Amino acid sequence: MVPALLRYNEITIPRIEPEDVLIKVAYEAICVTDFEILDGTLGYYKDGSAKYPIILGHKSSGRITQVGSKVRSFQKCDWSNIKAHTHTN
Repeated sequence: MVPALLRYNEITIPRIEPEDVLIKVAYEAICVTDFEILDGTLGYYKDGSAKYPIILGHKSSGRITQVGSKVRSFQKCDWSNIKAHTHTN
């Protein structure tokens, strides 16, 4: 089922693990994949292996707000880019 509308929802900030960083997104790119998700033509949605609802966007940038205890290559307030392809059920 293709969603009838888009909406803005605030979500709970996740707890980070020792090897994670938390990034407050400042910029988000929407690409053709996101439009294919919206109109239901992306293969994962057509064949039922992915389901709605979904948080759109997988090319982001922002500042790191939390750093896990095992992270050594980033620190709080660093800018970071994200290219993520994950989903949750």
